[in-house]
This record gives sequence, C-alpha cells and structure tokens, in this order.
Amino acid sequence: MNAKKYIELLLESVEGGLKHILDSKEAYRILDNSEAEGGTWMAGGCAILAFALRKLYGYEVYVIFNDDKNNSEHFLAKDSQHYYWDYDGKHQIDKEYMKEYKEDEMIEGNLRLIKWNPQIKSEGIPIDHIAIAELVELIKSENV
Repeated sequence: MNAKKYIELLLESVEGGLKHILDSKEAYRILDNSEAEGGTWMAGGCAILAFALRKLYGYEVYVIFNDDKNNSEHFLAKDSQHYYWDYDGKHQIDKEYMKEYKEDEMIEGNLRLIKWNPQIKSEGIPIDHIAIAELVELIKSENV
C-alpha cells in the first residue's frame, strides 16, 4: 500500500481519524489563534483544513460558491478517489449534499462547487498560512 493511500485510510479510521485530530486541544489552539478568531472547523476554519490537506497529501481545494453573494461559503479538499473532505469527514458532492448543506447552513442563493483559485472571493473565511503550517505539523505528528 502506498503512503498516500495509507494516510487516507488513517484519516477515515475511527481511532486515528481526522475528526479525532481536529477535536484535540492542540487543533483548537491552532484554530483559536488563527485569523479565523475562534471559529470552528466548519465555520471559519474550513480553508485552513482544506489547505493543510492540500499541503500534506496533494488534495485539490474546492469551494462551495454562492453565485448570488459572489462569495465562497465553504472550503473542501478533494482526494484522489474524488471524495471531498472537511471536518465532518468525506463526502460525495451531489445535488442532495448541496441541498442539505444549503438547508443546514440556512443559506440563500445559488450554490455550486468550483475548484479554488486565488481570484475567488472568500470574505469571512481566512486562508491563514501560519495556522495551515501548524495544522500540517499536528496531523503529521498524529500519523507517525
């Protein structure tokens, strides 16, 4: 088994899973001291997580974009198996997921999933490079 697949299996596992790492005191210290200013991994810290997964595993970064607001609502990381990762784990993004996301987050507007690039607006969701680097190191230390 290659290293990338091994890491993906670790992230999915109950014992050593991504959520377990993100719920740790160390992870929340990173988030609390970040530009997300004490948000959660789903609200404010989602870009930090997505970019950490990109840096660690080469995942592509995507956003749920609100066309009506011309702004990003949420960041996710896409793995080699075409699953999208965030704090809640891995997802297949389809119409049902987007409908549930919109309802759960009480969002108005037309949402679509698009690949991130630096020109995409993401007001209110910081891309904090210091926090990203710290989260990368934390995930690495948990996966040794």
